[in-house]
Amino acid sequence: MSISYYCTAIAQPAINQTTNADQNLNVSSESAEIAVLISELAATSDLVAIAKVAFTNYKYRRGFAVDGYADLNILIPYKSNTVVDRIRVRESGLHSGECYFPVTFPGQEGARFLVFLSRHPDGDFRGNPITCKLGVLVTDQHGYAIRYPLDGKARLSDEQQNWVENLNFNDPNAFAGNAEMTPGRKAALAAQIDGIISEQGVKYTKGLPVTRFSQLIGEENLQRPAREGRY
Repeated sequence: MSISYYCTAIAQPAINQTTNADQNLNVSSESAEIAVLISELAATSDLVAIAKVAFTNYKYRRGFAVDGYADLNILIPYKSNTVVDRIRVRESGLHSGECYFPVTFPGQEGARFLVFLSRHPDGDFRGNPITCKLGVLVTDQHGYAIRYPLDGKARLSDEQQNWVENLNFNDPNAFAGNAEMTPGRKAALAAQIDGIISEQGVKYTKGLPVTRFSQLIGEENLQRPAREGRY
């Protein structure tokens, strides 16, 4: 039985959002020390799936989302208690493990992510407090790939580092930063993500193809969890 929601578009403020890649220019050494493998994220989550953002409804304070929800369409489930095609992810507050998604209106082409979520007693989902999502882009071969460098506190093992490929992304979300960045800022960001400077910002050039997702998630995690949520 699938889960679906009817959403009414709610006017949201224009937000000058900073991309994950831009934010990661300031990742602390402490964050690097506690980074975990993707399989560890999967083991501590109830739902692991490739999902596409369908709609966001957030409250903002000083330009930052502080409360609300995002509706996601499930594209490929890897680990789930039940069969679902649409879910709601709630978040509240500003904290190190927050799980907010890019502003998306109905009818807009939403960004895709590999998500790591837990079901809450209210029936909706919450993000894994370590890292709740990794950016997924569409390649010019019409396949999915996790963009690299990874977001948040996820990391790859030495062996998995060898799985990273040079890829050509055909995806509007393949750009970090924005067109208004200074040349110096673009150059710094391009050096960090090994990207290509363009008019839109800096384009990602590396990723982990979908054929590696099962190995990254871990064969032992490609099943329904024995319990219903971590709450």
